[in-house]
Parts: sequence; C-alpha cells; structure tokens
Amino acid sequence: MADLIAMKGYAIKMAPGILRDGTRFAKPNWIDGQWCRFYRGLPQKMGGYKQIPDPFDTTFPNQIPRGLFVLPQSPNFDVYVGDQDSVGFIPIDFFGNPVGGYVDRTPVAPPFAANPANQWQFDIMFSGVTDAGGTSVIIAFAAPNLLSIDNPDKRPIYYGPAYNFIPAEQRLIETGFSVAGGIVVLHPYLFMLDDAGLVIISMPSNPTVELDSFRIAPYKLLAGRPVRGGNTSPAGLIWSTDRLIRVTQKGLTFETPEWNFDTISTGISTMSSTCMVEYDNDYYWMGIDRFFFYNGVVLELPNDMNRNYIFDNLNYNQRQKVWATKDTEWGEVWWFYPSGNNLECDSAVIYNVREKTWYDTKLNRSCGYYSTVFAQPIWADNQINVANVYPLWLQDEGNNQVSFDAAGHPVVTAINSFVTTGPMSWIGVGPDQQRRGMDRWISYYRFEPDFVQIGNMTMTITFNDYAASPVPTYTISGPYTFAPTTVKIDIDNPRQGRQSTITFTSNVIDGYFEMGEPILIVTVGDGRQSVPGA
Repeated sequence: MADLIAMKGYAIKMAPGILRDGTRFAKPNWIDGQWCRFYRGLPQKMGGYKQIPDPFDTTFPNQIPRGLFVLPQSPNFDVYVGDQDSVGFIPIDFFGNPVGGYVDRTPVAPPFAANPANQWQFDIMFSGVTDAGGTSVIIAFAAPNLLSIDNPDKRPIYYGPAYNFIPAEQRLIETGFSVAGGIVVLHPYLFMLDDAGLVIISMPSNPTVELDSFRIAPYKLLAGRPVRGGNTSPAGLIWSTDRLIRVTQKGLTFETPEWNFDTISTGISTMSSTCMVEYDNDYYWMGIDRFFFYNGVVLELPNDMNRNYIFDNLNYNQRQKVWATKDTEWGEVWWFYPSGNNLECDSAVIYNVREKTWYDTKLNRSCGYYSTVFAQPIWADNQINVANVYPLWLQDEGNNQVSFDAAGHPVVTAINSFVTTGPMSWIGVGPDQQRRGMDRWISYYRFEPDFVQIGNMTMTITFNDYAASPVPTYTISGPYTFAPTTVKIDIDNPRQGRQSTITFTSNVIDGYFEMGEPILIVTVGDGRQSVPGA
C-alpha cells in the first residue's frame, strides 16, 4: 500500500475553457470536451433537446432548413422554416408542442425559383398598404447564396400578413423589389441589400414603394442588423464583404429623412452572410481568419484557445453555411461551421461572454433562431431522421435527446458529455496547478467526487511519459463509475505514471453534472522507470 503519511489531497483546478491550439502543456485549461459548457468557471453538462415537428404531419418539408424565424402569435408561436423550395410555419405552444399543422406560405412559382443553394432571411415590420390590411407583415427573402458569398443573382423579396390572414392571403407575394444580398428592417423602413454596394430603402411602413437608394460600398452588401441609435434612430449596421458600415437617420421626419452612411472599418472580413449575432448591444461575427466584435468600434475578439483549430479545419468551400446564434441564459455566442470535408455544419465553436473563454462541441445544425419572447433557442438539423424529415429542435430542454421513430413513438436517447483535464504530473504541474519540477511518477490513491449530479458518471485516468508521447497513451486506469451518492473511489493497485489526465463522462438517460472541486488523494510515486512507450 502507498505511504499514507506522504499522501496529500488536491482539489482539481483547471482554468475554464477547452484548449485546442498549441500543446497540452501550454495553458492550464481543460484539453478536451464534448457537450460541456463552463459556468462560474467550472464544467457543466449542456442541456438536452426535443424534436418539435409532429411526426404524423406528412406536409412538413423534407429538405434541409436554410432559415428560421419565430413569430409570436399569442398565446402560441409560429416557427417559420425556409428550405430550398418552400417556406411555411409550424404553430407551437410555449413548451414547443405543435398546436396545428404545417402552413405552406411558399410564393407562387414563377417568380419564386426553387434552388438547392437557396438561403432565407426573415424580418417583420408594420405596413399600412391596403393588401396587407394595415397590420404587421412578415418579410421573406431567398437567394441562391449558399455556395458563394458574392453571388450576384437577384431574387424577389416577398411579404404577407403576419397575423390573422385568410386562406387567400396564405401565400407570400412580391414586394416588387429584387436584390442579391438580403433584408433588414430599421423601423419603419425596409432596407434591401444588393450587389455592388447598393442599398434600397422603402417608404416608411410600406415595403412595396422605394424611398431612396444609395451606393455605400464597392462590393456586395451581405447582411444588416438594427442598433441602438439614440436621437439618430433608426440606425443599423450593414456588412459588406470587406467593410462594416453604420447607417443613421439625420432627417427630421420619417417621410423626408436624410441618411448618414459611415464606414466604421475596411479592415474586416466576413465568413458568411449569416455569421453575425447581437448580444447585449454588442455585435459578434466570424471573419475568414479571426473573430470580431463591435461595441462602437470594431475590435478583434481575442482567441488564443481554438482559433487555429477552427480555421485550419473549416471547409472554406462551404463557408456560406457558417451561421451564428446565441444562448443568453448561459452567456454564449455560437458559430456553427462545416469541418474537414463535411458539406454541412457538424461543429460549433462557442465564446462565453461572461467567462471570457472559448470551447467547442460537435453538433449537426443548419440554422436557428433565438427569440426574446420564446423561452429557448430553436435550431434545425441537417441530418434526416427515420421519419424522413430534418427535425427542428427545442434546445436546452431536459437532459436527453427526445425524438420520434417512424411510427411516431418518442425515442429518448442519452447525450454523451465529457471533459478532460490538462496534464497533471510532478515534473510539470500538479492537480492544484502548482509547478513542481520533480521527476517522479504521480500515484493516484483515492478520488472524492464533488458534483451536482444526476445519474452515474465515469472517471478515466490516462498516463503517459512525455509531452510528445504517442497518442493513444500506453496506460489507462478505469473507467471508474460513481453515483450521486458515491463518497469516494479507491484506485486499485494504486495506479501511477509520469504524466496523467482525467476524463469525466456523463452518458446515461437523464444524466447531468455540474462540477465543483473534486479531491484527488495522490502521492509521489516511484522514480521514472523504463516502461512500454517510454
């Protein structure tokens, strides 16, 4: 038995975030993880997700969703879905349950043209035009932009009543404008973004009549977002392929406005036309080789955790599929991207605004929407399921994946979540992140869990000799299973090695964990010896 007198307890302390760039020893962070976020500086399993569409609704489209929008329809919500050849909505209640069938609002073809590269944008504005009934209207725009960020092909902008429309008004109709870039409502105006830096501005509360147009950049305008304008409202940001432009109104009335277009920065890049997201009046987006944010000025968003990992593995041929969203409950900004040779988004990189750190996860999602009037994000899958649809998921719902089989029966699946410590050793840094510099093995005797935990978890210890030792490493101890009531795990033998990492995993139905400061009882082990792989 190990020398009990020499033993000491250490709380596992790692800096928040998952380190992907550089070496495992470069920073005192966690070095691997999946479906794990950080809260109060500590690892925590992310929430589950529940499929929204009614599996028996055979009218629901079976193409990959390329745009989502959530429209409040008290007491329910209309979830608009645009794909390559259609647009419509599913009515759901506050808990994400369908309360009606799919409503098809696809414009008549022609002029609407189905296209595998179609990408949708949505917005809403009040309109006083007669055929809209003097009410709020939904604005929808689809263009074949998925394969090229600077695609110049113009497509019509559509609109229709947002509320209480009759069957004759079900299908969206043309506004009379066609553009290549996109749309953004800066109330009471519709800004229409086109190729070669052209912006077209509608009359106030009328998306069918032009008020003004301007050339504000040399290249295509990609996307716009409203910003807080103070006494210069309405105001907004407009992204071109190479610059960020701020627009403000300086006229005295809505009917006779004057506009300022200020180029904020020409030193930016933009990964895609859907890679921007607003978070508490700051704007974040992904460039082609770094991240940016705008808080009155454009700044690079520092990332020394996984910037190279992301950009070296991103499939630039599919860059227009990169999209951004947020989860304000956890202080997160997410970017989904296609990695390696994947044609669809299979990975996400996450910046935690509160923790000021980065992490990542694997997840297939094609688009999504975050609504301040709906409790949770709604994201769309890009993998078809057994019911022959691409599901919509209500995120942060429970702890499992809840889907449906081909017969419409619910299927509950555990979500695998794990996190791996950085290297711990006496030659480098110990479990308490203090550098020791002693060339001896580290010997594990006991583990004392400290988790808010649902369901069993496992702990696996991996040993190797050197920082550059081959992976997989030569000795693995465990996995050791521990329940919420487990007070300690005595490590058999005990196990020892020169360098070590520990992986904590939750992969059971209803499984969940929040980590505290679990204790390792360790001692100085044998002197370094010749071992397999040394």
